[in-house]
Amino acid sequence: MKVSIYSGSRDAPLIMEKQIEFENSLKLILSEFTKTQKNVDFYTGGASSGIMKMIGKVLFEIKNENSTMIAIKPTQWMNDDDNFSHQVIETKTIQERKELLTQADMILAFPGGIGTFDEIFDTLATTEKDVLLFDPYGQMNLMLDLIEKSVEDGYTSAKVIKRLKVFQSPLEMKMHMRAEISLFNYARRIPKKH
Repeated sequence: MKVSIYSGSRDAPLIMEKQIEFENSLKLILSEFTKTQKNVDFYTGGASSGIMKMIGKVLFEIKNENSTMIAIKPTQWMNDDDNFSHQVIETKTIQERKELLTQADMILAFPGGIGTFDEIFDTLATTEKDVLLFDPYGQMNLMLDLIEKSVEDGYTSAKVIKRLKVFQSPLEMKMHMRAEISLFNYARRIPKKH
């Protein structure tokens, strides 16, 4: 299974203040993959700072022998310090990076800034995939309000907002992911018709 993770790369004050609580939530959410999947590749933007670094640390702590953290970075980010990724894929552009990230089987998002907004918007605009957003402190509310207003005003299809699943509780997100993982595993076992 391939899982892409979108998140902030800056040390945002609220997240840093609640770092232990947030890392425990990340462990609860991300361990669902390492407990239930034989092989899982986690695609990120690297693990040099902010929530990205927390994710790298958590994945390092909960990994099993068949899980891999792969950083997908455009050339301009290649000098960033990253002590957690097992592999780095270099892309020429940010757009090429986003295209690789959207090829995942499941897409998770956590609070972040304009780059995270861009990844979420790009996924919703160019694919039919769901984005599972964990936002325990309501930091992404303005982005969500913008999307809802765009739907309300008729600029965006209501289908888009249904594909953005927002969770404030790590347990609720974990339970939703468990159902998604079960569907993914079931679909892989069904023989493909030619």
